[in-house]
Amino acid sequence: MDYERNREILLKLLLASNSEETEAIITNEELFQHVKWVSYGRIDNNAGIIDQMLEPENALIEKITNSIDAILMRRCLEEGIDPMNREKAPRSMLEAINRYFGGKEKIREKRSEMAKELLRLSAEGKKERPTITVIDRGEGQTPENIKETILSLHKNIKEKIPFVYGTYNKGGSSTLGFTGNPGKYDISYLQLVLCRRAPTIKEQRQFDNDEHFGFTVVRKRFDNLSCKFTYEYFVDSSSERILSVPFEKPIEMGDYKFSDGCVIKLYDYQLKIPGNIVFRGLNEIIEKKIPDSPLPIYLSELRDYKGDRDYTIFGLREKLERRRQIMHKGYPQKLPVDLGAIGKRDVNLFVLEHKTSCKEELGTYLLQKERVFFIRDGLVLNTENLSWIRNDCDLPDLAPYLFLFIDISNINPALAQMLHSGREKFKNNETTRLALQRLQLFLESETFKELNDVYGRLSAGDTTIDDKNLKRQLMKDIGKQPELREIFELGEDLLIKDEEQGEKEREKPPFEGSHIPTKFELVGQDPKEIEERSFCKVTFETEAEEQLFVREIDRGEYDWSKSDRFYVTMQSFRQGKLSFRVDHSEMAPFNTEEKINFFLKIPSKSIVFNKEVGFILRPKIPYVGKEYPTFFKFSRKIFKLPVESERKLNIYTDASNDYFDKKGEIEIEERKDISCDKIRLKDGILGIRVKCLTKKQGEAKDLHIAISDSYNKFDIDIPIEIIPPGTNPDLKLPEPIRVWRDEWQNDQPPWHENIIARIPSWKELKKIKINMDSKAFEDLRKQIVTDKNIARDVLLRQIFIGSIWHFLEFKDLSLEQNGMDRDPRDEVFERAIRATTKYILQKIKNLIR
Repeated sequence: MDYERNREILLKLLLASNSEETEAIITNEELFQHVKWVSYGRIDNNAGIIDQMLEPENALIEKITNSIDAILMRRCLEEGIDPMNREKAPRSMLEAINRYFGGKEKIREKRSEMAKELLRLSAEGKKERPTITVIDRGEGQTPENIKETILSLHKNIKEKIPFVYGTYNKGGSSTLGFTGNPGKYDISYLQLVLCRRAPTIKEQRQFDNDEHFGFTVVRKRFDNLSCKFTYEYFVDSSSERILSVPFEKPIEMGDYKFSDGCVIKLYDYQLKIPGNIVFRGLNEIIEKKIPDSPLPIYLSELRDYKGDRDYTIFGLREKLERRRQIMHKGYPQKLPVDLGAIGKRDVNLFVLEHKTSCKEELGTYLLQKERVFFIRDGLVLNTENLSWIRNDCDLPDLAPYLFLFIDISNINPALAQMLHSGREKFKNNETTRLALQRLQLFLESETFKELNDVYGRLSAGDTTIDDKNLKRQLMKDIGKQPELREIFELGEDLLIKDEEQGEKEREKPPFEGSHIPTKFELVGQDPKEIEERSFCKVTFETEAEEQLFVREIDRGEYDWSKSDRFYVTMQSFRQGKLSFRVDHSEMAPFNTEEKINFFLKIPSKSIVFNKEVGFILRPKIPYVGKEYPTFFKFSRKIFKLPVESERKLNIYTDASNDYFDKKGEIEIEERKDISCDKIRLKDGILGIRVKCLTKKQGEAKDLHIAISDSYNKFDIDIPIEIIPPGTNPDLKLPEPIRVWRDEWQNDQPPWHENIIARIPSWKELKKIKINMDSKAFEDLRKQIVTDKNIARDVLLRQIFIGSIWHFLEFKDLSLEQNGMDRDPRDEVFERAIRATTKYILQKIKNLIR
């Protein structure tokens, strides 16, 4: 083998910045008249195996994780330990990082220097299709072993090594489908592979060139005989060995001197974002795909871009951890959460400061769609998007500022295989659905609801419309439309607090708790009983101040012992009371008590409170009423009925559901001022719809209802008061919120003149935001109308009602996300309400009349 000629060719290939230059070298150099092209993995027609990765970024991540594996393997082999030795080798990636690099804290101290030495990635060549080079100082391979490792397929090379990523033996080939000249269909040159085995690994030599550099090029060729593509690499034609070059000195590659490890050069790589890899491009993608990277990664941009040219990655979670100055007070936090079969896990929770009060730019964070990261050994296994937090968890205003990281590294390996296939998304199975349901409950706690309200007020300063006449008119408008009226009717008869009682509540002094909890006492009975398919609430009295869990000094922590039968979620901390929700698992037996130990800690003071509480699951007892009931009772003092409206009247009883079908009779007096219909008896509640037919307000004659059977007669007199129209309780309408031009930038995404209205959450219609400075209201101001204020209110009301109808049409609409950071229904709604508003403006004069 002519080593000098090999060296010359290798240096030329390293200088090639795209596939065309590589093709020119291979076409024109005599050496390549004497090589043989062999099938990748020694499998003919192997494109079906190799071209399985769907996304180029995910394929590139496989290259990076392969490099991390190689670095950890090298350190293990340097100790003379077989990586498969379960007794001596690290048992997890975390253990390997701690043993070989001193843990995360040590790495943080010198992360940039370490990244430049151990793992680097650079981009050169074309701006639209960069050539990506990945260099690592891992174990490397001898020339002959390159065929058995990097260029192999379906070999269980790392399957029994517990401290590495690679188990699928596809990391070396995963990028090939996204590499090379897209205009070449017959032959395209894709990848340069260069390796040298680390000399610090002491092992028996097998070949005379074991200490050499070994190199080859991978290409994709269309085979006319089989009419299929195949991937192949070149070897020496006579010996069928990988070409090699003796080691004399390190090979200079820009500012890096390569002496051992591995170099993978990917020609013309098809990145979705092909721009500067260190500025809002590949760097952010890697940070999201490896949000808690075990080792830092150095990125170098060699193309002609303005701005920064290098960047060190340590993962998105680490990046957020270092930016405490942009965090909301009390965050980040690490909080426990039960995730079903996945177990009890810590959630690393980051809440950014709202952009109206943050002194630094938040742009890249607010635009990111991925918000929830399930991580194993630093690598993301599953993400949930901003729209999931916004809609499923009903946190529309907080969602853009929220990031969650859940580490499941020590999960049972068998369960890990059930969770996902590949490394892109959870499988949709019972285990993953339960985990997300549990996480959703965690985010639906009072803590996050209150924080969402705070952020909502910051997004729109004029929070709600306080014009009583306008609200009353909205209720009247909705009341005229039976379908809408039925949706927003209050479901039950509610007690109305009088003004004096409300004033007393407002005058109640705020709770002032102690800095340190004085107690941790269970409120209520022990053990707690949970009915099947239900849950119970557990509350502890602490007498501690409201800021206990968010303050910087002497911050409190809560926790609980692990249980396989019951799942715990923190619900709220108010007035010194700490409350948890406890659900039962599907495997929990009936009528068997299990103890869970709850903890309240102040780590800075070495204070630990704990209380053990018992839980018993009881079977659900179906409602069985009596054939002959013993009571019918109206539980309120008075039934308040708004003028020209209707309400539901509830009467409680122990009658069976079919009582009126068999034994019972009901008679309601006929009156001119009110009417009754839609009588329904179910599970101990007799519901009756009552309509007001009069405009006269004040106390009315009691409503008499007679119920009888062959044994009993019940005479019920319901006190009635006719109250003003639009008075609560009447219709539980969504909150109309005005948004003005000077608030456009406060919301996320920001508003502009063509956005008429928005639905904050598709889970439940609680609010409708209306842009008072949109083009629609601007066009209205230009119209000649008698009273512009009346016209404005009419338009607002019509937009409000139109938004409700659109919500009802679109809320169950299933649309593909297609990489969008917003719910696709948002755009559909915005277009629909814009069209509706254009029509309303044409008819505005008629509406005013």
